[in-house]
Amino acid sequence: MRIKVNKSWKEFVDKKPHPTFSRRDFLSRGLATSVATVAIPHALSMAMAKNAFGSAASCPPAVRTPGALAQIYRDGGPTVGAMFLNQQQVSFMNATVAGNYGIVQTDIAQVGANWYLATSSPFAIGLMTPPSGISQAAWNAVLMKTSLGGHYGAFNQDDGAGENSGLLGGASTFKPSVLGKDLRINNQASLATWAQGIPSTGVSGNPSQLSVTNGSIAKNFGIQPAGNTTSALMSNSAAAADSLSQLFLGLFGANRTMAQGAVSKATCGFYGDSVLADPTYGNGLFNPTAIGALSSAITLANLSQEEQSLLAAYYQSAVGSLGGVFVQQNGCDYHGQSVQNTIAPSDYEAGRMVGMFLAACSIAGSKGAMIMLHNGQAIASGVVAATVGPNNVNTNGPSAQGDAGGAYNAGFILAFDPSSPPVLSSTGTFNTTSGNVTAASAVGASTDAVSGLYLTAFAHLGLNVSQAASAMAEGSPQNIMLIS
Repeated sequence: MRIKVNKSWKEFVDKKPHPTFSRRDFLSRGLATSVATVAIPHALSMAMAKNAFGSAASCPPAVRTPGALAQIYRDGGPTVGAMFLNQQQVSFMNATVAGNYGIVQTDIAQVGANWYLATSSPFAIGLMTPPSGISQAAWNAVLMKTSLGGHYGAFNQDDGAGENSGLLGGASTFKPSVLGKDLRINNQASLATWAQGIPSTGVSGNPSQLSVTNGSIAKNFGIQPAGNTTSALMSNSAAAADSLSQLFLGLFGANRTMAQGAVSKATCGFYGDSVLADPTYGNGLFNPTAIGALSSAITLANLSQEEQSLLAAYYQSAVGSLGGVFVQQNGCDYHGQSVQNTIAPSDYEAGRMVGMFLAACSIAGSKGAMIMLHNGQAIASGVVAATVGPNNVNTNGPSAQGDAGGAYNAGFILAFDPSSPPVLSSTGTFNTTSGNVTAASAVGASTDAVSGLYLTAFAHLGLNVSQAASAMAEGSPQNIMLIS
């Protein structure tokens, strides 16, 4: 008969040689108990041996792709003649065309390298007035570093018919950034097929004018609720996760496929979140007073809250914190609307948006590409005097009448380069009698035109155009024309 006697722990310690355990022994005897008994003291010593940031020094640096990318989608049918004009339109301008466009012919002047404005229009006043702190001469020099391109005639689905035809694009998939996503302000219309699912954060605005503020954007960036999940807590969690991961790598094999990569991504993700957990993180991005480059160049107190927030957002795209900034401006269905109360304020606001974009690009010293388009078009009947802006500047606003059936529509791209403006052109034909425009045969639909505008923007910013074109081809566009 055999009698079994339980041995004490001391007998195992004193026994020579000491028993060893394989990975399989651990698994068969209970993983949790075995690891807790044997490994945890080692893990704690590892954690104590590391500094407060663990192995954060081995984390890859944040990816920044400089260059600002933005879009303004003006929902409705504004009068395109009160905005950008290309060389062909100006060369053949007459009283009839000027009346249909809603501009004063004698006010037309060159503003950019290859484009013009009717300088008394509300849009021109908004764009050509420099942000406070920048002289008019310096601002004129910024404007001359821009080039205009466009697809004319493709956006002929007027008003509601074209509203959800996919006229809003995206950038973050093609333009890597620190945050890895775009900012969408008041985006309500449907996105282009290829832009659906692109990472972004949305911010609401008013149905008419945006009325966004620094705070309304900033609160959407960071970990909520702010203050409960602190940076210190996230950093400590990251250090613990790092130590434990290194331990388990040693136990189960550091050479296993993708083991090191998985550990690195998980741990670095924790460290990245520690920055986001800072309750001041969003404010530091979207409050221009917290951005030295902006506050030193512009008298921010003289800008509206909306202008300040857009300036900061565009700047974050320019320096690579964001992919792009995409704004939908509602209330642009101008047919028979009041010039003083609706048309002039909306055109002025659009001009200020473009101005904030160019200011951000110039201050950041980066390239920029802004796309502006709309669904449909209104025909005007001359102009009506109206005042705009905080100083009640006198303008000649377009007296928009009825639907033009898209006869004057266009999708624009305005490209900025701090060195010299790029060479861009426009597609489509121009009727020298009425001012009507017709789409080029290779740009048969608005979806094609949107894709072409974005590919042009990507090319200007030095992004992977082939990758983007492949993604777009999987959706509805079949004929994509790159403007050059």
